[in-house]
Amino acid sequence: MATMQGVYITVLGMAILFAALLILMLAAMGLERLFRPKELEEETTSEREKELVAAIAVAIALKLKAQSPKRRSEIENRKSKIEWSAWKSWGRYRQLMGSREVKGHRG
Repeated sequence: MATMQGVYITVLGMAILFAALLILMLAAMGLERLFRPKELEEETTSEREKELVAAIAVAIALKLKAQSPKRRSEIENRKSKIEWSAWKSWGRYRQLMGSREVKGHRG
């Protein structure tokens, strides 16, 4: 009998809790609609704004396109200045193998 009273109290408490949460949710939604700023309701972009955004995008694209050949030639010049030698490769190999030996991975 005592167990059933505990179940009833638990169920009734949960029902009251969820009813209170539902009331709070509805009150918050109503207040949000009541005090919503007018700018948010009238959020429409005009054709002029769209044209301005498109013009800015085209200007940025043209500027990047104009800069790209210069940048590409700079990168190619830097690549041609790098000299690869057997000593550099051997040094890198020894560096990597040395780090493996320190960790105990002899192979």
